[in-house]
Amino acid sequence: MKKKRTIIYVFAVCLITCLLAGCTEAASTVADPPQSTVSGSETEDEPAGSEPEPSKKSTTKSKSISRAEDNTDEKSLAERMAGKYSFHYSEGNDDEELYTMEVLNFGDNLYALCARAMPDDDTFTQYSFWATEFISYDAKEMSSTEGNTVRVNELNFSVMSNVGKYWDSGHTGTVTLTDEGLVFEGFDNDGFLVPYDDDRRLFARDDQVEDAFSYLSREHDKGDKDLQGLWAVSDGAADLYIEFSGSDIYMYRKYPDREVFFAAGKCDFHDRYFDCTASQIQNGGMPFEFTANYEVGADKLSLVITSDDIPDELSNPGGFYRITKEDVHVTTMDEIVFNEDSFGAFGQMEKEPFYGLWIDAFKDEEDAKALVAKLQDKDLPAFYVYSCDWENLNKDPYYCVTIGRSDTEDGARAYMNDAKEAGYGSAYVKYTGDHN
Repeated sequence: MKKKRTIIYVFAVCLITCLLAGCTEAASTVADPPQSTVSGSETEDEPAGSEPEPSKKSTTKSKSISRAEDNTDEKSLAERMAGKYSFHYSEGNDDEELYTMEVLNFGDNLYALCARAMPDDDTFTQYSFWATEFISYDAKEMSSTEGNTVRVNELNFSVMSNVGKYWDSGHTGTVTLTDEGLVFEGFDNDGFLVPYDDDRRLFARDDQVEDAFSYLSREHDKGDKDLQGLWAVSDGAADLYIEFSGSDIYMYRKYPDREVFFAAGKCDFHDRYFDCTASQIQNGGMPFEFTANYEVGADKLSLVITSDDIPDELSNPGGFYRITKEDVHVTTMDEIVFNEDSFGAFGQMEKEPFYGLWIDAFKDEEDAKALVAKLQDKDLPAFYVYSCDWENLNKDPYYCVTIGRSDTEDGARAYMNDAKEAGYGSAYVKYTGDHN
């Protein structure tokens, strides 16, 4: 169980099967904490709240700079972090597995296509992939032209394993830009950005990583010069942004309560219409195509898509106005809203009652994390829960560690021998009751 819990469908099926094989009622009133517990700090409450304010029309008459023209040294941290990175999982052996990512920026909002890959000639071939949102806690850190570190919450999703829903409520840590690449710190129990047995990992710059948006032409000298730059459709829930760069188009919309819509591809221009082939960040090479008629003025763009099969996030028809990159809203964690529709199978399963084989409980969350990492190193499916979140667990705040998760008492008890071999002979089975 040392692999990351959620990769794409193949890995997701294996993991769900494993998790459902063992954990949830027993006789005392919790995981009632064992006698030996230690005191510690409370967890920090993650902020959640309001919707982002829609972008306002720029009061300047200057045109937005396209990606092709943006050669300034005054780039934001998010812009400077954009690029391709890899971590050689097997000590740099070229014949072994790699963790890869292409980090992408849109208006100082940071995203990535993450993958597991194998070397293949002059590139790395992905065999599993998913999308990641790096949502900041302070927009000023993302937009800083001098700072090199940002604190973020990592939110993962995949159209294949969770139908585009978030896997869970994420992992918090910091990302630091260095000359070598990106250093990820924190992100407890992530297993990809940082190892289970450490809290730091360097992803080095690496041009061999596959493109996240494979349909981009990168022909900066083509396209319609009147379209170049950023455009927006104002919406109270989430503005829709479109950027034209040469013959390429980028499309972006971020709602507070769902995964990002971020797509890009190429446009073949004709007389006041274009044919577009693009893909979304989480879809790998799966394209969508559309044809759009357009009329453009100095600061206004009318766009009418004439195809039926387009993403719901695209407004059609769309009345856009020209903006600069400073007008794009930077999403922060205080705006993110999680609800019962936010999470896919993994996230929903985390709130389902279960039988667990409970082995220890702690006042300090860090102690629970350390024990979980130790057990996972022994290939045991260990995790911890907060007792106050569950109906039948201790009403006092404890971080309770269990091996396995099951919908039957016998299923949870099946891990007893594993617990004894790991030195936890006093482990017992207990049902969590409903999630509070």
